[in-house]
Amino acid sequence: MDIDHATVIALRALQHLVGDDTTRDRFMATSGLDPSTIGAEASNPEFLAGVLDFLLADEAILVAFCETA
Repeated sequence: MDIDHATVIALRALQHLVGDDTTRDRFMATSGLDPSTIGAEASNPEFLAGVLDFLLADEAILVAFCETA
């Protein structure tokens, strides 16, 4: 997988996470970010890796993402 493909997957995962109120709240609490800073961080490769780590840490969220992706 190349970096562009990985970035697209991470951005789609981020979109999925923030699209659900409960998941978004958990993600923001875990990451320490608020809605105003998520957009700025979306271009940061380390942040996107953290998005994928968050997704992989919860099987229910991961499965829900995979079903929609």
